[in-house]
Amino acid sequence: MTRSGRFVLFNLYTPATPQLLIYDRVGQDIIAPLFTVKELRALGVTLHMLLDVKREAIPDVPAIYFIYPSQENIRRVCKDFESDLYDSYYLNFISPIPREQLEVLAENALAEDCISRIKKVYDQYAKFICLEDDLFVLTEESCGVQDGTLYTLNKMNSSEAEIQSAVSSMVESLFSLFATLGSVPVIRCSRANAAEMVSRELDARFRDCLRDSRNTLFAGGDHRTFAGPKNAGAQSAGPRFSFQRPLLVILDRGLDLATPLHHAWTYQSLVHDLMGIHLNHVDLAQQKPSDVDNSMAKTKRYDFSTSSDRLWREHRTSPFSEVAGALQEELAVLQDREQKLGALKASVSGNAAEEVLPLSDTTSALSSTINTLPQLMEQKRCLDMHMHIATSLAREIKARQLDLLNDVEEKLLSQQTLQVSGFFF
Repeated sequence: MTRSGRFVLFNLYTPATPQLLIYDRVGQDIIAPLFTVKELRALGVTLHMLLDVKREAIPDVPAIYFIYPSQENIRRVCKDFESDLYDSYYLNFISPIPREQLEVLAENALAEDCISRIKKVYDQYAKFICLEDDLFVLTEESCGVQDGTLYTLNKMNSSEAEIQSAVSSMVESLFSLFATLGSVPVIRCSRANAAEMVSRELDARFRDCLRDSRNTLFAGGDHRTFAGPKNAGAQSAGPRFSFQRPLLVILDRGLDLATPLHHAWTYQSLVHDLMGIHLNHVDLAQQKPSDVDNSMAKTKRYDFSTSSDRLWREHRTSPFSEVAGALQEELAVLQDREQKLGALKASVSGNAAEEVLPLSDTTSALSSTINTLPQLMEQKRCLDMHMHIATSLAREIKARQLDLLNDVEEKLLSQQTLQVSGFFF
């Protein structure tokens, strides 16, 4: 998802006045990998809060809601109308709000005499979590799937209602993804399993949407291009399709059980297996040499981003042994830049043993250093983070003999002769 697409997704533009962002648990998971607090502040979001917490009235400030249209969430929004919490309301629903819930919302707004303050109501079709530019996962919390769709679809005592709920949730998330892309995919699936159920229901959803050419989400490009002076008349009356349609392949996990059970030796895989990445961040204990009990050590959150973290972007799919070497090279480059910065400081103060640079050269060097200092600090922060993570990974690998486990798995996958004497799982 592009940077501009993320801003349009929540109707966030640089405003003349500060604004609030209110979200539920589902919306929080969607927003967290997309925006940093700094980006939200740059867009005028001075405060962001959960919908289900107690909130005080903040008059003269508009509120942007990004929530799933559940009955409980609609009830809480109506409660905000009754309490007269904010100056105006922009309601963004993660999935299309059912007509019944929309009528409840309208009735309460009419009863509280705040219809004029409800500025916009959007169906955002955003029921998926975008972790990277080319990686997404589906949301399951909103449909009540607690144990995961894989378990729900394969356990022996699953009811028809549970299976249908899981399938409908996946269909809704996939439809939201392609509605955001503005493209209708070519669907291919495996037969006689849950993948076929999802594919058939998703196909029916696309056909229903395309049947009404005036209201289709795929008419003439991106459905998020709102009407305005610059794009008036930009969309055609009927859907237009390109020969470059995306391909959606839906397969049942049972077709290849070895791949998800395999513990890969890449940097990203090891962080997933040993630390547990959740929404592009990990919580790692800050253990000191004097700490004996790990449970008493403080934890620190580290965020991963392919857009701002060059080391993660370039080396997350590299073998762990190569990552260690890359970090050492990066450390050497950073130390060299720090030495040059120290030499420049000594030259300016006149304490350098070598010949002092002319004033014009010193001024130019200082100006260049000041301009690159934020970049240098960010580079040092990322390097320190990855050095700490890599050190923790190496400690875990040594303590649990994970290199031997990886060797056994690789031999099993390649059907080589396996020696297991002295090795314990």
